[in-house]
Amino acid sequence: MIKLLGSTLMAAAFLLPTGLATQVSRLSPSSETKVGLEVSKTFMGDLGFGWYTSVVRGRLLTPVGTKTHLMIDWGLSMASLSGTSSGTLSNPEIGLVFSNEAGASTGFFSVVLPIAKAFGDDDFATLTGFLSDIETPERFVPELWSINAGLTPSVPVGPRTTLDFVAVGSAKLPDGDGDPELFARYGLGISRDTDFLRLYAELTGLAILSEGDLSFGERSIHQVSVGIDGLTGGPGLFIRVPLDDAFDSVDATVGITFTF
Repeated sequence: MIKLLGSTLMAAAFLLPTGLATQVSRLSPSSETKVGLEVSKTFMGDLGFGWYTSVVRGRLLTPVGTKTHLMIDWGLSMASLSGTSSGTLSNPEIGLVFSNEAGASTGFFSVVLPIAKAFGDDDFATLTGFLSDIETPERFVPELWSINAGLTPSVPVGPRTTLDFVAVGSAKLPDGDGDPELFARYGLGISRDTDFLRLYAELTGLAILSEGDLSFGERSIHQVSVGIDGLTGGPGLFIRVPLDDAFDSVDATVGITFTF
């Protein structure tokens, strides 16, 4: 377990992206303030984490213009292992989300602030927060700034069916010693609306750009997600699975979302 913790946190220090990867970020811009809540649990084989080991994440989206929306995203990771418990308050993300005339998100700009704080008997909550979404480990890494900008276009391809794209650039800036690193996140998804639900599946990836001596396989990680969103504010459900051997200790992350 100590070896897993050390190697995973070393990976977190290397893979420090951000973006709109997790499902609470599907909160759609509108003329009214919206709040999204996500509760997820990562299943990690027989590593022995307690039943309440989970991540809670919230997102606020409020209009500040006809096509511009203020976004605030914050979370909490909780973990228990072998009779000990811990928690980590995440780094908050603050930014602007942009939309088109139809109200669909078209892009964003954000900053992740380095104020994450761990508390409890150990730092396993940092580990489990990282493993819950391998594309956004910087949410739980202390003393790290992150500046991010991305495009999130959608293209209709049939009745109620849409192809969704994401292209994000991210710079992580250590709050102290260390060199900045540049990352790119990319993804392709397909979604279909019914009268009350949206069904979707997506493949997303993350690659480091500022290390020139790595192969594509060494510089990138990928995961696949499938889920259901309620179109009228009802609960949603998702399953997220990493595809890389480095994360074979993670079986899947399962979560539920709510919109208010």
